[in-house]
Amino acid sequence: MTKRRIVLLVCLLIIFFYAVSRAIQGKPIFFVKSRSSVTTPLIEEFKQRTKGYFYGQRILENVADFKKCTEGQYCIELENKDVNWFGITHNGYAISLNNKDLTVKLSFKNEGKQAGVSFVGRFPAEGREWWNDRIGLNLFAEYDYLKIYLETGDSKDQIELMSQKVPAESNGFHSIYLIFKDSGKTVKILSPQGTTIKELDLPKIYPPTLSQGLFPDKKFYLGLSLAPGSKLTISEFFGFTF
Repeated sequence: MTKRRIVLLVCLLIIFFYAVSRAIQGKPIFFVKSRSSVTTPLIEEFKQRTKGYFYGQRILENVADFKKCTEGQYCIELENKDVNWFGITHNGYAISLNNKDLTVKLSFKNEGKQAGVSFVGRFPAEGREWWNDRIGLNLFAEYDYLKIYLETGDSKDQIELMSQKVPAESNGFHSIYLIFKDSGKTVKILSPQGTTIKELDLPKIYPPTLSQGLFPDKKFYLGLSLAPGSKLTISEFFGFTF
């Protein structure tokens, strides 16, 4: 994919995410003088076309005691004041891929050591250790660094896939797009300008359990993880399948 096409894709994603966020808020998709100018059939058609959409903050708010923050209407934050890591996944809410690819917009920051979100493709069977057969990707912010770790299902130790300095925005947030293709076999991380930050080929990295990709069952779950003394703030976290 050329840089020009990547920039065009990011521009289209920005327009799409903006429209979806306004639809969720019950606002007109575009700026108009009257809400009545957006007809109910149009909204229903839009909803049908965005069935694969998910809103990460609302999912995560069901599993942790987030607080509201000032960086946007839907900004949430969570602080880990414990001496141990805090990690949890909403295993009761699966997001189906429907044999499609997945694009995610994420804006987050962390004060302290590592904190971030998880994309889990498979959980261990009942009676197994928490890490047995668990496949997931953990995306962390640590000051100016973005870090990615892979859960392989073969060991409780994760594989570090990325530790890269990525300048944050003026408000301290890292804003990125993630594109998961072919059941999560490849993952591309893009800047808002369309620059590729990192591209991962998971079957090549760990073929024993990732040969079918990060989402072998065509679905995934969202979670989060915070090191002791860290505070995770999420201003945007949503995506769709296409």
